[in-house]
Amino acid sequence: GTTNTTPTVPTQPTVPIKPTAPAAAAVVETRWQAVESKFQVGHSGKDAKIAIAPGGKFVAIDRGIHDTASGDELWAAPAGFGGGDKNALQAVNSDGTCFAEGDESGQKLTIYFKEKVAGETKFDLPTPNGASKLTMLQFSETKRLVAAFTSGASARVAAYDIEKPKKASKEFTTEICNSRSGAISDDGKFLAVASAQSLKVYDLVKGVSAATMAAPANGPQAFQSCSGVAFSPDNEELAAVLATGLLVWSNRGKLLEEWGDSVSAAHLFSRGGLAGLPDKSGWLVHGHQLFDRATKMVAWELHSAPHYNHPVVVLDADHVIVSGGSPNNGQVAAIKIPRDELAKATKAIADKVDCVIGPYSPISIVYEVGEPRFASRQDVTNQLHTTLTGRLTKLGISVAENQPVILKVVYTEVAGQTIEYTEGRGFGPPIPRPPGFPRSPFDKPGTKVVETKHVYSIVLERKGDARLWWAANITQEAPDNLKGDTTEVNVRNTSFEAVKLRIGGFVLPRFIPVDPAIPSLPLKSDLGGL
Repeated sequence: GTTNTTPTVPTQPTVPIKPTAPAAAAVVETRWQAVESKFQVGHSGKDAKIAIAPGGKFVAIDRGIHDTASGDELWAAPAGFGGGDKNALQAVNSDGTCFAEGDESGQKLTIYFKEKVAGETKFDLPTPNGASKLTMLQFSETKRLVAAFTSGASARVAAYDIEKPKKASKEFTTEICNSRSGAISDDGKFLAVASAQSLKVYDLVKGVSAATMAAPANGPQAFQSCSGVAFSPDNEELAAVLATGLLVWSNRGKLLEEWGDSVSAAHLFSRGGLAGLPDKSGWLVHGHQLFDRATKMVAWELHSAPHYNHPVVVLDADHVIVSGGSPNNGQVAAIKIPRDELAKATKAIADKVDCVIGPYSPISIVYEVGEPRFASRQDVTNQLHTTLTGRLTKLGISVAENQPVILKVVYTEVAGQTIEYTEGRGFGPPIPRPPGFPRSPFDKPGTKVVETKHVYSIVLERKGDARLWWAANITQEAPDNLKGDTTEVNVRNTSFEAVKLRIGGFVLPRFIPVDPAIPSLPLKSDLGGL
């Protein structure tokens, strides 16, 4: 169908329309909570340090190494410097016999063994000269530990043979990398590093560059937004998450696939990261989204409590390892990947079954826009329409007129409370201070304006069907990053731009079949209540 670029605004009252209030839960969601095994993190909960071994069979929790399947603590590293460094990095090797810990300053890196090696169970490893910060610490295989350190405008990567832990077996310079922009291949031979202008693969044995990945369509600057890198198990492919979406290259650097805007950005405080499934059927993105290669969409979402940002890793072809629970009662669990449900949904999409929303089913959009402040209703409607249709296009959802499925958009603007914008301590943009906000003695006298409160509601409806399929709300008030002078018009315009930005990042369902026996995508799991 063709996109309706000039929507007609229906006759409306001059007073703001009361937005439709969506129900607490829509019928679209298919829940998945197949926890197969779990064990307690302990009273520390969200503050526990958790490191998961390559392959997921062992988990280090506050220096104790546990068997993932049973939760039994097998051994524990002695208390060390890391107890006082909340930003210390930790790692455990794939067979659970070695634990590594490095302080954030990059000045101390220590490994501990379950059994004696060369007569000792603890070794302090030498760190590169000039190292100012430890940014990545991973075991590439049972016998090799790889660490990356910031050193000026570049990074020094050190590989250690843990059977000969007195010195680094190889040390070389790369672009600055961390757990979000760097990854080690499963066989321990290669290191991938994304920088501001490139994505390169280094030979960890030789310490030299082995390949450079071709830049995406929008240029090499796209690499600076990298939030996850992963090799395929056979080293034939390299995948990365950029601001433009999920991309896959051959090991020679040829760009093979690019799914634009297919996954959401990493949470601000999350570790990011990317992990491929062993059969190359998909990737676990940022620990909370499973991107399915066959359907080209996020097929499973894992929602963790906001106070958890521990890594989520692939255990095997059918399970992932997660952490969650309440702040003071954390848990580690193995959750089964919903393979059967994903197969049903994939087949339904291939068969083009009757659906409310899907990659082959266009939808219509209708608008109810109340009288805006300092703008025309038609202009506001057009801007909202352009933003929403742009988002839908990126998600592979076409827009056409007179379709049985409708996205109903209700948008209002009303005068909010009086805000005083102050210049703070004399740097940065003016800061909004609501009534009653604590004042600093350094605050300068500000300018008082009435903010604009925006409410944007969107509901997915099907003609002749009273069920609520999906709904969401956006509310936006006084902006922090005010553009221009402190006037009510500029306050309104800046906050309206924020509304459009949020619409452009909407996470919509990708597939909703009419038949409730067929799973909707994405499936959803709540990790806050393991």
